[in-house]
Amino acid sequence: MGNYLTSRITAEKHVHVKTLKNSKGRPDVKFHDLPEDVLCAILSKLPVKEAVRTSVLSTDWRCTWTACPRLSFGVNDVCKNVKMKHQHTQMFIDRVNAVLGKHCGRVVDQLEIKFIFESKLVDHLNNWIRFAMSTHAKNLAFDLAPPSNLLKYGDHYRFPFELLDNKSISCLACLQLSFVCFKPPPADFIGFPNLRKLDLHVVKTTRQDLESILCSCITLEWLSIVRCHLKDEMKVVLQPLSQLQYLKIMHCEVTKIEFDAANLSTFVYDGPYIPITLHHATKLENAKFWFRGAVFQRAATSLLNGLPDVQNLTLQLGMQRLESRWTLNSPRVFSHLRHVQILLVIHHEDSDKILYLVSFLRVSPFIEKLEVHVVTVDTAQRLTDALDPGEPTPRVDSAALDMIKFYRSGIDEHEGWVFYRCTKHQVTCDFWRWELEYVHHLVEHRVLVGDAAVDAIGAAEDKREELERKRTKAIKVDFGSFGSPSEKNFAIKQQVGMLLGLGREILVLLKLVMADVMVLCVLCFIVVMKK
Repeated sequence: MGNYLTSRITAEKHVHVKTLKNSKGRPDVKFHDLPEDVLCAILSKLPVKEAVRTSVLSTDWRCTWTACPRLSFGVNDVCKNVKMKHQHTQMFIDRVNAVLGKHCGRVVDQLEIKFIFESKLVDHLNNWIRFAMSTHAKNLAFDLAPPSNLLKYGDHYRFPFELLDNKSISCLACLQLSFVCFKPPPADFIGFPNLRKLDLHVVKTTRQDLESILCSCITLEWLSIVRCHLKDEMKVVLQPLSQLQYLKIMHCEVTKIEFDAANLSTFVYDGPYIPITLHHATKLENAKFWFRGAVFQRAATSLLNGLPDVQNLTLQLGMQRLESRWTLNSPRVFSHLRHVQILLVIHHEDSDKILYLVSFLRVSPFIEKLEVHVVTVDTAQRLTDALDPGEPTPRVDSAALDMIKFYRSGIDEHEGWVFYRCTKHQVTCDFWRWELEYVHHLVEHRVLVGDAAVDAIGAAEDKREELERKRTKAIKVDFGSFGSPSEKNFAIKQQVGMLLGLGREILVLLKLVMADVMVLCVLCFIVVMKK
């Protein structure tokens, strides 16, 4: 008995494939002989642009490409020149409308729009959302970029909750929004009952509106919030997100973070030091923090109170001043913590205080692996060679963007990293974190706007993530990056001092144990003598 699925008889009987034989007697099946459902399945794996191109191969395929269920439209489809993209808005609108018109009545699983936002797009964006809802799309992505002149074009795109009917919104599983504004949804809005993934970037909203929307996503599993400046607390506790497994909050102006997520396994935070509490997160495996403006002592205490069940912890703090005397005495401990990675950029004069970090072990009784990466920076050199992110920059309007130049760093710590700076500031940076902060500073003061701001932030964050991946692969403390032999010797002494400090604490513990044993022996001897 032959293979039922691949036999020639089965193919002829069930899918009606023409089986001509070639000179060797084998079936000769042409690509155009495949049944329509198979062709549609193949085309559905292609990007919409490539699927459209297949229509020139055969007159029978002229409309086959419209079966592609994943539609993605980007600014690069109409223009490759960044400076000319805003002039091709109408061409982009016409192309999207033409393709969507061909897909009326067909199944569309994904609709993705990537373009620079301007006011003339509003009505078309609303129509495209209506189309996505009418096709019961599962994935919807509106990745809008801010215009070059934000004041000229107005505010963010207002997301139209009123266009989402109950039946269509129940099909939505993935939602990605960038440069949109959340206004209070209508009273009959049921939320996103089956949404599993939510990605918010540069979203303008309030604490109440964001909390209302998140509380309606009861099946949410993946949540990313980047550059959403609430300037208030970010709390989701009234309706616990019991299915949430991944949570990322980066570069958001918030005063406090508080979530109730019992199944959370990964948490990522990048921003200023704020109180963070994750209720009932007993399954938290990985937590990564990049704190700015916090001392190690306060950060460690806050994490102990807010994330006591974390298993793997990465904590990075830049340019911190360590207290001369500090011990972490707390009735609470990290009961599940196994692996810890600490990355510190500190002032050179604080190098002798690193020994006090050993106190972190007192609240981590079950730790198996500890990595401490330390980079010391000469404060005097940094103040003369680099502009602090908090210092004012010259007023540069959008018409003078030629003053902003594109640089590649030549410093060994972050060689080749791309960043922007004003040509009047003849400065160099001494550590990679400062460059990222300076990019943000230029954007906030509108020295960088539009595409230049987006490109600068994107390049900076991509390189930051690349450097972090390289750092996390380290197995032990690496002091090889110090330049001079004296710095290397100092680093070695520093490492030895930390080990000696740890040894002293272990010796004290052993002495206490021996004393307890001796007391028990004496008590046992007294009891025996009384008998």
